[in-house]
Amino acid sequence: MKKLITFGVVLLFLGSSIPVLAYSNEKANNHSSSGNWLYVGGNGPGNYSRIQEAIDNASDGDTVFVYAHNTPYREHIKIEKALTLLGENKNTTLAAPRPPPFHNLDIFHDSVTISTFTFTFTAPCFFLIGAINASHITISSCNFSLVIGISFFNVNDSLIENNTFGTSMSAIDFYHSNRNIIQRNLITFGKKAGGILLMNHSNNNIITANTIKGIPVGIHGLQIDCGTGNTITKNNFYCSVWSNRHATWKENYYGHQLIHRLPKIILPDKLLPIVNIDWHPAKEPYNISTIKEGGKP
Repeated sequence: MKKLITFGVVLLFLGSSIPVLAYSNEKANNHSSSGNWLYVGGNGPGNYSRIQEAIDNASDGDTVFVYAHNTPYREHIKIEKALTLLGENKNTTLAAPRPPPFHNLDIFHDSVTISTFTFTFTAPCFFLIGAINASHITISSCNFSLVIGISFFNVNDSLIENNTFGTSMSAIDFYHSNRNIIQRNLITFGKKAGGILLMNHSNNNIITANTIKGIPVGIHGLQIDCGTGNTITKNNFYCSVWSNRHATWKENYYGHQLIHRLPKIILPDKLLPIVNIDWHPAKEPYNISTIKEGGKP
């Protein structure tokens, strides 16, 4: 059922800090950027009222800064240029989809950065951020609630870090996506959801320093359905995991394992002659904020 849902989502995609009292542009200019800055919300002269309007008037290398003052921003956002989309505060700058289509934000270009937003569900949204045929995407320090948080289709050399997911379907889905890093995220899911899913020959990805919490059986916090050369290291798993392909499992913490000093066997969910073993699982959960990029101490 999980795979049918995620496959349907891909088809849909292919078819289509605390609030501040002042909202001046001077505050936002404390951030560094090589391009121009455009502003959404607030009361500065020339500020835009919609995120998409600012993006349409931006150029490669620009930054679109979104104030929390006019939140929530209910619109479908499409990015087709290299830029940074930066929210004022990840807890108070809210973006929600205005259907149709069935997703909040689409990325169709290389070198896009999304940071410090809350992306939230509005029916009938299927996923919140989708990227297709792109590389060097960074999604960081965001909150995601309900449905699928991030869906990558043929996205390479990108980074998903320091995000929080509370999901009813899955947090992160990869399809034909390679050499990406998923690190320092907090993922919580329920009875009908999952954590991270790698499908359709997603290869050489690194999954490290994440904490994934869910029910101990039935729904998997990490699912490798297809792909080679993937590395899973120094994560905290309070959930079940499985892999239908060989991968490197190294020094993860398995919260539901009774004896933590024993090797952890990772089985496939099909009748396949494949078994992965984490020979040296961690005895205690990690403080994920202290683990550097790529799982280095």
